[in-house]
Amino acid sequence: DVSISAGLLNFGKGEYEKALKNWKKSVELAKIQNDQSRLSVGLTNCGLANKALGNFDKALVYYEQSMEIDQKLGNKKSEAVNLGLIGVLYHQRGQYDKALKSLVDAREIARKIGSMQLQLRNLLNIATLYHIQGERERALASYKESLNLANSLGNTNVQSLSLQNIGAWYFDFGD
Repeated sequence: DVSISAGLLNFGKGEYEKALKNWKKSVELAKIQNDQSRLSVGLTNCGLANKALGNFDKALVYYEQSMEIDQKLGNKKSEAVNLGLIGVLYHQRGQYDKALKSLVDAREIARKIGSMQLQLRNLLNIATLYHIQGERERALASYKESLNLANSLGNTNVQSLSLQNIGAWYFDFGD
């Protein structure tokens, strides 16, 4: 779909309004063609653009609409992605309990479908939430688990981030 590709280019250049416009075209085309899978992708992309523009409420609506389609289609991976995006959005809004629930649910789906990368992404966000909420042991255990998973995947970026977060944990809690 040309609209999706154009939107990705716009988004990559920081042209979020243009990206949103292109992705809305993709959504309309997917509706006309009754292509639910492409509709889900388009809705998620519209959520990303709205989030980048600071329109958190609109982003949440797009993510939830996409996730509803994913659930109907049985697309567990996309459902987990959207749950993770919702969790990050709640985190940024300071709604930590909602964020944690979404991220834990996303991680569980990722675990069930065997997506270690999705598990890792959500686990690191979960650890950060535990840290923010002062849940010391859960935070440290989650950071260590993310480090182990990153090691097994050879993901050096997350290895480094996990080690930094473990260091921050020791700094914050003095142990």
